Amino acid sequence: MPYSRHQPELTVLHQVVRQHLAGFLRTLKEEAGAVPAFITRAWRSYLLCGLGGAGFARLRCESCLHDHIVCFSCKTRQLCPSCAGRAMADGASHLVDRVFPDVNVRQYVLAFPFELWGMLAYQPALVNAAQKIFCDAIQKWHQQRAKEYALPDGKTGGVAVLHRFGSGLNVMPHVHALLLDGVYTPDAVFHRFAPPDATHLEELCRSISVRVLAMLKRRGALKEEEKQDALAACTQLALFSGERVGGDEEDAPRPTSAKSANKLCAVVDGFNLEATTTVKQGDREALERTCRYLLRGPLALDRLKFDEETETIRYALKRPDRRGKTHLVMTPAELFARMTALIPSPRLCLRRTFGVLASGSSLRKRVVPKSTPRNHSHTLHPPEQKPGESPPTRTPWAELIARCFDGADALKCTHCGKRMAVLAIIRDRKEAQRFLEGRADDAEPPAQGRIRGPP
Repeated sequence: MPYSRHQPELTVLHQVVRQHLAGFLRTLKEEAGAVPAFITRAWRSYLLCGLGGAGFARLRCESCLHDHIVCFSCKTRQLCPSCAGRAMADGASHLVDRVFPDVNVRQYVLAFPFELWGMLAYQPALVNAAQKIFCDAIQKWHQQRAKEYALPDGKTGGVAVLHRFGSGLNVMPHVHALLLDGVYTPDAVFHRFAPPDATHLEELCRSISVRVLAMLKRRGALKEEEKQDALAACTQLALFSGERVGGDEEDAPRPTSAKSANKLCAVVDGFNLEATTTVKQGDREALERTCRYLLRGPLALDRLKFDEETETIRYALKRPDRRGKTHLVMTPAELFARMTALIPSPRLCLRRTFGVLASGSSLRKRVVPKSTPRNHSHTLHPPEQKPGESPPTRTPWAELIARCFDGADALKCTHCGKRMAVLAIIRDRKEAQRFLEGRADDAEPPAQGRIRGPP
């Protein structure tokens, strides 16, 4: 499949941001105080993502001398759907190729009580501490289970990913963890555990709830103190589901108990722990799909539509909610507030590797997969390696583009089909716009909407 620029300026989100961003930032500053610098920087960077006028890499075919450009990405976390897809593909391939050994894996999902969502959403220190408690508690729980199997020195490991969003662009902090479904002994031999039962999960969930609440009390976070900063104001709006339309109550999913739905879960003091999903040994494709699910972004562009009659934005829900509603209706300001609340701060760790898979573990080198190039159906061209040379530690950028955009080959010449090479990297915007004048590529970023002062 030939590569072509994905043209983000034609999407609904980009058009709304161009027209309303200046007004939103001004209103937010007037009503809630100073806007954090990383919020403004993320929105401004998104407007330049994928545009030639903001910088690009120039590629040329050595055979027919045909050239084209590949535009730079903004690399913002969670905000840009395109960069979120790239990060998802990169992270999933890294976890499958270089982190998870070929053993059974189980997914654990920890949801916090609704009363804690607000403070965990915009206070990185608190949610980081809660995530550490979850990782530590689940490791100790596995060590206790290992003693039941006469394996007192057994240790487990996994990867925990923090999600700060729900399916309806609402703030909903929860943690997904992919954990080895067993333990490794000091001789690097894996011993699989039997599936946990409801009693096991309730014991683990109770331990987590007690430790998290004690941590919040110790830090004074449980005292009712209302913050009036800009990020807290956006978080307060994004906590709730918002106006929803479409569908009927008959379309609403019927309430079912966890037992009837064959779900393995436990609820203690508002903390919900679920451990139903498993990946069997040898099924690396299923493991990569699960990793992609853990590393996905909050927004799906194909579900976002603009209603010109009402000048509102409709976002299709993944599935009907409890009342059968199918769409979330927002004004541009409400969309900005929801997306702003979901932008993680620079100090917030979204992915954490722990146990035997952590970089500091003495067993890591003996249990993780050996460094070998991928050999998938969507692999473009395996890198050439010299004898004794280790393969690259990260996936090449052209391979990431192919994984994110249906096999698009950015290094394949559209004229003769041969391979292209990077000729130049253009970072200066004036030089990039001068080069693009008269070409089919966009010469400069689209103009942003401005707010006029009062007369």
